[in-house]
Amino acid sequence: MSIDVAVITVAYFIIVVLTYVISVLKGSKDERGQEIINKAFNHAYIALILGLVFIYLLVILPHIPIDSQTTSYLLLASKFISALTLGGSLFILNRKRRFE
Repeated sequence: MSIDVAVITVAYFIIVVLTYVISVLKGSKDERGQEIINKAFNHAYIALILGLVFIYLLVILPHIPIDSQTTSYLLLASKFISALTLGGSLFILNRKRRFE
């Protein structure tokens, strides 16, 4: 798989997740919806930071040879995991709110 296909796939997935964010935001006019979105974004940011730190540690370690293409794929995977965390957190937290 070339890097172009990977970038397009990640961009599409991010657009789908952000559309779900907008639908949750529009569907909830109360303060609880804002809390859900803030909490989900915090989870996504933590996942992204942990992924970037892990990649950075892999790159600076001299015993692990990583080329630029592998680093690019790892960065895209980190962003994909972050978007997946955002969508999953929103789905789970929004579902919990509906059953309360």
